[in-house]
Amino acid sequence: MNYIKKISHSVTCIIIYLFLSLIINHYLQMFIKTSNSFLLNIINLISPIIICIILVMLNKELFKNKFKDLKINFKKYFSIMVKYYFLGVTLMIVTNFILTYFLKATPINESLNRDILTKLPLFATMSVLILAPISEEIAFRGSFKKLFKSELVFSLVTALIFGSIHVIFNGDFLFIIPYASLAFFFASAYFKTDNILVSITMHSFHNLLCLLLIFIGGLV
Repeated sequence: MNYIKKISHSVTCIIIYLFLSLIINHYLQMFIKTSNSFLLNIINLISPIIICIILVMLNKELFKNKFKDLKINFKKYFSIMVKYYFLGVTLMIVTNFILTYFLKATPINESLNRDILTKLPLFATMSVLILAPISEEIAFRGSFKKLFKSELVFSLVTALIFGSIHVIFNGDFLFIIPYASLAFFFASAYFKTDNILVSITMHSFHNLLCLLLIFIGGLV
């Protein structure tokens, strides 16, 4: 019964992350209509902020004493973050390159993110660097950790779930491989340290690099 409760909690977190924003945005668009770009940025931030707060409140135990733990073990955790990020991003780049070369296409999710960054830069930056890393690490890794005793199984399962979420609504299913590749090493680093702040930091750093590459690409 306890195991079922844990699974229910994980599923609830994923549902909140995926669908609550649709409900919130629906009602916001009904009552707030504006073409002002600044207001649009602020309005679009309401949904991810609410979701992030809810997920943090539902998973408060994930953060208990973790800031102190990160401070005490910073050197050890930093080494793990660097090692696992390098492995993950290398595998992601290689698999992404192979798929892009043979399919002659880029991930649809990537194109959508570029489009949102262009249209709503403030929303995209806040969401990508802060809100998404926190919410996604809680929903797709933190809420699942108690279900698994094996690091390998935990990393594989959560990586596949994370990768699926990024491609399932767009239909470019093969690109689950690069997304899952990086997610696997995020999960492994989290499992080894038992500190959700580690994977959140890695996730945020990766998103920052992606934003910088998009920005530099736009200047070139």
